[in-house]
Order: sequence, then structure tokens, then C-alpha cells
Amino acid sequence: MTNEEIKEKYEMAKKYYISDNIEDQEKAFNIFSELEEKYNDINARYYLGKMHYFGKYVERNYEKAYEIFTRLEKENDDIDAKAYLGQMYYLGRYVEKDYKKAYEYFKELKEKYDDKDAKYYLGRMYYFGQYVEQDYKKAYELFNELVEKYNDKDAKIYLGEIYFFGKDIERNPKKAYELFKELVEERDSKLAKAYIGVMYYYGDYLDVNYEKAYKIFSELAKPEMERKHELAYRMGKENLAKMYYYGQYVEQSYQKAYDIFKELVEKYNDKSAKEYLGKIENNVL
Repeated sequence: MTNEEIKEKYEMAKKYYISDNIEDQEKAFNIFSELEEKYNDINARYYLGKMHYFGKYVERNYEKAYEIFTRLEKENDDIDAKAYLGQMYYLGRYVEKDYKKAYEYFKELKEKYDDKDAKYYLGRMYYFGQYVEQDYKKAYELFNELVEKYNDKDAKIYLGEIYFFGKDIERNPKKAYELFKELVEERDSKLAKAYIGVMYYYGDYLDVNYEKAYKIFSELAKPEMERKHELAYRMGKENLAKMYYYGQYVEQSYQKAYDIFKELVEKYNDKSAKEYLGKIENNVL
């Protein structure tokens, strides 16, 4: 097979790869496998790594993905492979979490190649203080750049939180609300919706509206939300319990409030819920 024919097959496989049809994904996997095995095609090898990483057509296999990306890094100094290896060390996928190694990958990718995903993960590391010293200003700079240049939705939630809480910058609930609103409209972000509920509840930039807050918190407090949207679920449950405790929009019910706060303490050892449980036990029950 000529180089031109290899390139044509590779481009065809890429088109099959992006399809949601399982038969097309199978074709992509078979073509990439053929090109990698017979012609040592590094581009095909990279896509095989991605298919194992995401579980596309094949069963998700982080070990196999790690082996492929490691080989691509060692033999070809492959940038994209380094990005995935950084993520695997950051998230603890197949390998143990290692923020130091992850940081080294992301730092190199940002400085040498201006990699977008590397900036996002570096932003998270500065935001949470993972390996590096916590630095909200550096996190803000990275997330703000990602939002302004790429409308990056993952960075947008962190930027919204920085504005909402005023983390080392002037607090700006208006900008926070705008970002949260965009995220709800763009991807139905449950966490962004939870923050909007809080803003209605406390009258923070938005006018106090217990009815709207209650609707949001009730939606987020449904059991099916807990697994995929734990933080939003917890915010919904906690604030719903407060509304029952104070009788805001709903009829006051210390028992309903108690039951919710008790769940939050038992599951998450929630400090605020503990305080409310103490109040209810001392004054009501």
C-alpha cells in the first residue's frame, strides 16, 4: 500500500470514528488496527489509544490506552499522547493519582505548545491547590482565557465560582450569574442551576424568589441526581431543608427538614446540616 493509500484509509477511518453508529466505529477500529499493525502508522495508533480510553466500540481499557500513549510519548514525543497521560495521572486512571507528574505534563504542554486542555487542568490544580500552592488568581487567569478564547464550558463553571465567592478577586455576582445562566442554557449544567437557585434564595444579584428557588432545589434533590451531580444534589437538598425549616414558600416542617439534614450528615458529614440538626433537636424534637 502506498503512502497516499494509507493516508486515504486513515482519513476514512477518522470519519467512521466520529460516527455514533457502532458499525461505523467498528470499521474505524479495524482500519486503525490494520494501519498500526501492518504499517506502524502512529496516527492510527493514537486513535486506537483514544478508542480504548473512551470505550469507543471496544470496552473501555485504561491499561491498554496507557500502554499506547506511553509508547507514542517515548518513540514519537507525541503531544496528544502526553495530554492523555497527564489526564490519566491527574484523574488516577489505571495509574495512581500523581499530581506532580500530571503538573509536569500540563506545564510542558502549556509552555511549548499552548495546549488548551493543559491550561484547563493547570487551572484546576491552582484552584484546588493540587501539587502547587493554591492560587485563585492564577486559576482565574487560565479559566478566563479559556472562556474568552474558546467559550470553554468546563472552565466557565470555575470562573463563575470565582466571581460568585470573590476568590482573590472582587466579588461579582452579576458576572457569576451570567456565566451560570449560559451553562444552564448551553448544557443544562446542574451545578450552575444550583448556584442560580441559591441566588434566588438569598436575593444575591437576583430578587428573592422562593418559588423559583424551591423549584430548582426540588429538581436537584431527586435521588437520580446524586450519582452524576453530587454537589448540585447536596446543594439542592441542603437548601430545600432550610426552606422547610423556615417555612419559606412551603409549609414549615421541622420533621422534613430534620430528615433531609440527617441524610446529609450521615452521607457527607455535612457541617451546616449538623448545626441545623442540633437546633431542631434542642428546640423542637
